[in-house]
Amino acid sequence: MARPNKGVNHVDEIQGSKESKRRAKLILKTITGEMSVREACEQLGVGPTQFANLRTQAWGGLVDSLGPKPAGRRP
Repeated sequence: MARPNKGVNHVDEIQGSKESKRRAKLILKTITGEMSVREACEQLGVGPTQFANLRTQAWGGLVDSLGPKPAGRRP
């Protein structure tokens, strides 16, 4: 049986600060169309340029974390 999709609430299961999780959820909501960028900017108290920078930073972290890693245990 498949696990239910929690949508942006998957973020709650990741280790991190409340503020980081809130930002992540708002960014994801703009990507899924649940919220406009303008609404997210208002909730974060930032302008569109700063929001774009946060979104780019988030995507960069995601891509970096999914890159290939050396096999085996870390020394």
